[in-house]
Amino acid sequence: MASSNKNYMLVSVWYTSTNLDELTSLACHGDRLEFDRGVYKHWAVYVGLQDLPDAHSGRKRRVHSVVHRTNNTVGSAAMVSKEKYGTGDIDIESLEEVCASSQVRINNSHDGLGCLPSADVVQRVLDAVSKSSTTLQQQQPCSGAYNLVTNNCEHFATWARNDTKSSGQVQTVGAGAASAALGAAVAIGAAVGLWKVRSREDQRSRRS
Repeated sequence: MASSNKNYMLVSVWYTSTNLDELTSLACHGDRLEFDRGVYKHWAVYVGLQDLPDAHSGRKRRVHSVVHRTNNTVGSAAMVSKEKYGTGDIDIESLEEVCASSQVRINNSHDGLGCLPSADVVQRVLDAVSKSSTTLQQQQPCSGAYNLVTNNCEHFATWARNDTKSSGQVQTVGAGAASAALGAAVAIGAAVGLWKVRSREDQRSRRS
């Protein structure tokens, strides 16, 4: 598997919109790209140079592109996608527009779980763009309806490259939520216990 993916297990340094040329000189077709949005991470799959319509003129231009689940948080591309397709739908857009003011890096850290050949990854995501949502739900389980917890942008990118449905963000948040819930339960239990102890002491003092 590693031999068919030049960037097998690679996690690169972070890049910005000012040095995306350095990223694209390193990136290979089918790489997972991680965008730092501040409060969360957005994920996409790099598909190389593609002919895409310009957002303003409508004329096609050859640009470095990604396939991803769209959102309306950062960049004009995301806003256009929301209006045209709806948040969470799968789209192909230019790397520059998706990056906007975010940092971005190659993150293939899940390759140890298994990694499809680069050409298969690209074909898989391009098929996801071209097919209808109904067809996708039947044929490609990670390309169906968007769900923040079970079918988000990271699930899609990981499914495309690694053929597994996972999201480190959800797992991290889930663990944090579980810890918080456990902490709250312990605090409530301690408070109830203290209340019972004090109630018994009050009752004893009244009897005496």
